[in-house]
Amino acid sequence: MSLPELPTTIRGLEEGYDFNKRDALYGSSKAGAPYFRQLYHRADQFKGEKPIFPEFPSLHRLNILYLQNELAKMKAHFEKPDSDVQGDALPKLTSTLREYTQAIQDLEYIYKLNKAPAKEEKMTKGAFTAAFDKQIPNTGFNTPYVGFPDAFLASRQEDVIREFLRNNLHRNLAWPKDERKQKQTEYFQREPPDGYSSWVNLGARLLVAFAAAAWLIVPIIIMTVPSASSKTKDLIVLSVATILFGVALSSTYKSTLKDQDILAATAAYAAVLVVFYGNLVNTSGQSTTAGQTGNGTLKADMCATDGDPAPDCWTQSAIG
Repeated sequence: MSLPELPTTIRGLEEGYDFNKRDALYGSSKAGAPYFRQLYHRADQFKGEKPIFPEFPSLHRLNILYLQNELAKMKAHFEKPDSDVQGDALPKLTSTLREYTQAIQDLEYIYKLNKAPAKEEKMTKGAFTAAFDKQIPNTGFNTPYVGFPDAFLASRQEDVIREFLRNNLHRNLAWPKDERKQKQTEYFQREPPDGYSSWVNLGARLLVAFAAAAWLIVPIIIMTVPSASSKTKDLIVLSVATILFGVALSSTYKSTLKDQDILAATAAYAAVLVVFYGNLVNTSGQSTTAGQTGNGTLKADMCATDGDPAPDCWTQSAIG
């Protein structure tokens, strides 16, 4: 008799599935069903889910402490003057040292795994408790849960613009195609994706391009307005624009840019504005000088067309 497949554990919990029906189908330890059979069927039901594991940090520390004390006993025994250490003690020392080192490395690896989201941790803990309630007390699974680093999270470099688009764009545009196939439950529940789609990246680049253009064009327009042209006003515009540029850059890309990168970008922006302002001042000065020279020459020509120039005309021409 072939046994029907149980629904995926996490989705079954979402749908309110009664996992006590497992006993009627697969049997329990009380009914004599092999424990390995239950393990096999339970593992098979997790094949479509992102794996999440109990962390058991206290047990890792207990194991390290036990091996540490064993090594301390060996050290104290070897250092005794009347110690009767034989050659057969070295293999035990070697294996204990290896186990101690491996235990430390294992704990380090566990701490590097990603902490599971609260919702998935609660559902996975409930699934384990319901699956093995006949063999393991409920408190056995009361531990933090971790998972492998998500490929979509690992490739994501957070910034304010992309995070805004990831959380607010329509799901058809916000979700990457690969992630949509792997996380259909979260997709249909309208949850934001973990990674950035090509549309999110494109929108972020366009917004950055528009912002960069506006940050250069707006100060330039303000400084070139003839009715409000003054050195004091221009210096204030330069200072305020540079400060706002640095603040915006620091707050938008705080997780991706280093301090020296922000400093270099702000200095480059200030240099561009200063160069433009210097060219603007030189151009306006040359225009004023050219206008004054042209007026003086015109006056001299007008005086000379009437015959011999009068002394007062030459004087006005020289002054002009």
